[in-house]
Amino acid sequence: MEGVFFCEFHTRYGRTLAFQYPSHTISSDEFDAISDYLIPKQTLCDQIIVHRSAARIVLCWPMCLEDERYDRNALIFSLGFVIRPSVDAKPLSGALEDVCERYGPVLRKACAHLAALEREAGMLSDASRKGELAHLLPQILEGLRDHGRCAVAADAANTIHLELPPGRRRGQCPAVEDHVCPVLLAVPTVAEVRRWDLTLQRLLRWIDGTRSTAEIAAAARADLSLVRQGLEALQFNGWVSCRV
Repeated sequence: MEGVFFCEFHTRYGRTLAFQYPSHTISSDEFDAISDYLIPKQTLCDQIIVHRSAARIVLCWPMCLEDERYDRNALIFSLGFVIRPSVDAKPLSGALEDVCERYGPVLRKACAHLAALEREAGMLSDASRKGELAHLLPQILEGLRDHGRCAVAADAANTIHLELPPGRRRGQCPAVEDHVCPVLLAVPTVAEVRRWDLTLQRLLRWIDGTRSTAEIAAAARADLSLVRQGLEALQFNGWVSCRV
């Protein structure tokens, strides 16, 4: 676990990276590039959003609180984690599913706490209390990263308790070669697909049993190495079978 961040939709400045720890976790250029995912449309709120690069995984849980007291009648914010898979794990098959399963419920619980604190005491919208988030983020990161759990005092009356579930133990997954033709074994539901990262979602439409891995990468206009990793993840989790 590399970092934690909090972003929000500001009625004057738009999507804003309000706090992050460590301070250099997400650069301004990177935030500009992925801010549409970190603060999405309201219809995509209250679910895990995953954005993956070749080196790390950014996931967040956006929330939308509707109330007439807010500008535009809504307060939209997002809490997120930046995860860098270990050098021994494959970026997708060895890490992505574990990341979603382990950190998704934690983000959901943390955001539920923040939403409750906002409704009770305006913790997120009250400018005089905004600095308290900068105090919470380091404790969340260090507790989860070092101990797998944390108990963070949000204020005198509320403590945020978070705990990571253990990661799944994985066996060996056969490597996916460029010439093999993946075959879809089951059709995932829309809800299941939304849990996948964006690259996996792009691949799904091209997996028809006739295209090879290389041909899927070309059709999806995706990096071949990332496509191989994505297909390995789908193969490991029983969605596809790869044959010559």
